[in-house]
Amino acid sequence: MTQIHKSHYGWRAQTTIDLGAGRVLDFVTLKRSNGALVTTAQCGTSDGNFFSFVVLQDFSERVITETPARVTEKVVADQHRRALLQLDAIKARRAAHYATKSTETADA
Repeated sequence: MTQIHKSHYGWRAQTTIDLGAGRVLDFVTLKRSNGALVTTAQCGTSDGNFFSFVVLQDFSERVITETPARVTEKVVADQHRRALLQLDAIKARRAAHYATKSTETADA
């Protein structure tokens, strides 16, 4: 389920997709301080209350970056929806990321 709300920094959309075994894929769309509207996808673990992400180990990808004239609820929702349409491709890149990580670990 996607949640869209206005935070202290402006409109923000978030969708968390359960991947099983405590793993989730988290999509977040928000305005950065440079004015860009950015949607990212991050994989991590969740216990239902907290999201944990290991930098340089867990999958993370900037899905869409745009600089709209105004960042409204409608603009945020539209960009977030377009990012979610890429879910299958992102899941494939996520699987490849972890396959590479397991190969690197085995080689070490």
